[in-house]
Amino acid sequence: MLRNATTTSSGGRRFVSQTVCCVDIGSSKILAVAFSRQGSELKVLGYGAGPARGVERGLVTDVDRLAGALDYALQRLERETGERYQDIILNIGGRHLTCSSSQGFVKLLPPDQKVRSSHLLQVVDHSRHVGLPAGYEQIMASVREYRLDGRRQVTRPLGMTGDRLEVLTLLVNAPSQELDQLQAAVEAANRTIVDLVPSPLAAVFGLAPREMREEHALVLDFGYSTTSISVVRHGTVAFVGVAPVGSHHITKDIAALLQCSEAEAERLKTQQAHVKLSDIVADEAVEVVQNEGEPARKLKRRVLCEIVESRVRETLAHVRRLVESEGFSTQGVPVALLTGGGALLGGMDAAVEQELGVQRARTTWPKLTGMHARHLGVPEATVAVGLARIALEEGVEELQPARDSAGWRERLRAVWAMLPTGSK
Repeated sequence: MLRNATTTSSGGRRFVSQTVCCVDIGSSKILAVAFSRQGSELKVLGYGAGPARGVERGLVTDVDRLAGALDYALQRLERETGERYQDIILNIGGRHLTCSSSQGFVKLLPPDQKVRSSHLLQVVDHSRHVGLPAGYEQIMASVREYRLDGRRQVTRPLGMTGDRLEVLTLLVNAPSQELDQLQAAVEAANRTIVDLVPSPLAAVFGLAPREMREEHALVLDFGYSTTSISVVRHGTVAFVGVAPVGSHHITKDIAALLQCSEAEAERLKTQQAHVKLSDIVADEAVEVVQNEGEPARKLKRRVLCEIVESRVRETLAHVRRLVESEGFSTQGVPVALLTGGGALLGGMDAAVEQELGVQRARTTWPKLTGMHARHLGVPEATVAVGLARIALEEGVEELQPARDSAGWRERLRAVWAMLPTGSK
């Protein structure tokens, strides 16, 4: 993850700087970006992108094709920066991700002593010793809250005194087979994985606006073939999930129902579609090219928008079911933050407010500096930015393995309670 990094420690906590290379593996595109940190700001040093190959809906389907796609994007980055990036940090998505809440505790001996960093590591590590589904392993632990002598919502108990320290963590798990395939693809591209982050969590850190530290929030990343979901409570990630439906399903619906090519359907989606039907003028028309070389025919714009609205409502119903399956509710959530390419659809904020019952929804994107900030300060780059923030922020600890593993998997990371305090 870190190239020529300066790493010091204080009580077990890592303080890092310099450069990080992050690779966002999507279903339509692979984006490789080099970042550095300047104070509280992320600076883009360069990027390379290319079409995704060998991955569908967040799952590896062809190791060799994925390796070629990774190498292509990374080589484009390296040609621009003049640097070789051997170590990379990746995202992992797909509906195969699972999460669960777990508790851990430690007795502070002698009683009434100050909480040290070693106690925080011990209590989080204790929460990780849980049974996993067959063929799965933990990839991240996110601290939801600490409790000290029964006092709840303690965000950082370091230096406080007490007798019993407890923690509630969110554990994120992924199939070992999927991790094996990702590792094989990266190694075939002659690179090394140094860290792996769930896509929904990366999306949260890619945005990290102030309201997520002060209120409950819902973060929705509308990708090409999946929609990532994160529930944030009191500045902590309480749930992550992935719905196996994304913006490309809208394109396919348009192509099938209007009998046009997917390229024409994509054009109609991005230029003419709108989710909120009440904003559409009754007699407004759009032109559709059904067969290449033939004249376009006119179609009521409302017909196009009805196709889009139907798929969006289905997607949001899936989001609501996933959230409710873990005991949470979208109803009354103060803010839903929308990102990813699908969030750019006209009227998406209003649809989220109506279908999920949130008080307010808005589309947002990362804030960056550097010569490529204009190209990467967009919703489609949120996950890549989140990978960098998790890599470079101070609020991350490396823990000892909960069970035997090899290589990069030995460094399970725990994200501490509060989201990055430098974010706006």
